[in-house]
This record gives sequence, structure tokens and C-alpha cells, in this order.
Amino acid sequence: MNGIGLARLLGWFSLGLGALQIAAPRLLSDRLGLNGTARLVRGFGFRELAAGLMVLSKPDSPLGPSARVAGDVLDLAVLAAALSPRNEHRRTAGVVTALVLGVTLLDMVCASTLAVGNNRALRTAQRTRIAQA
Repeated sequence: MNGIGLARLLGWFSLGLGALQIAAPRLLSDRLGLNGTARLVRGFGFRELAAGLMVLSKPDSPLGPSARVAGDVLDLAVLAAALSPRNEHRRTAGVVTALVLGVTLLDMVCASTLAVGNNRALRTAQRTRIAQA
């Protein structure tokens, strides 16, 4: 799968995750042992929707996947609180944290791949303009 294909996949994933976070924020926060964070989870859902739309509107740009990486960092910061030994749901939080780390890696690979591809295209266009001059 190339960078654009991965970007589209991640864009659709963002839309689905964002919709879930908006529709069931209390359920998600309670299952992670993060009681009282439903508003935050809903806010993260809107952020996911925005990132998904950004990726899908310009799947060849590294900006959307980079925005997803920034969002992943916020998610991981909140999930870190759920890994407390006092949290009875920390096993679930650990699994979710591992999944978010995996998706973060995919987001980073996608952003990097698209940035390299865009740089190559720019250099080729510059060489073509010089040759035509």
C-alpha cells in the first residue's frame, strides 16, 4: 500500500473513531476507568472528525497524518492516567494504549512517506522547469 492509500485508510479510521467518541463518550471513558472525562472524549471525537476530513480532502499531503500524530499524543497523555495501578480498568487501558501506539506509528509512517513523495515531485518539477528554460 502506498502513502496515499494508507492516508485514505487512516482518514476513514478517523471518521469512524470520531463518530464513536462523539456518540458514546461516557461509555468509552467509563470502560477505560477515566470517569468524568466524557466531555474530553467527545472533544477528541470532533478532533478525529476534523483530522479525518483533512486527510480525505487531501490524501497526498503529509499535513493530515501529521495532525493525527499530534492528536495521538494527546490521546496517549490521557491514557497514561488510566494506567494507574489504582484503576480497575487498567488492563483495558493498556490494550487501548498499545493500539493507539500502533496507529501512531502508522500515522508517522504515512506522514513521512507523503513528505518524501512530495519532495521528490517538487524536485522533479524544478528540474523539468530548468531543462525547459
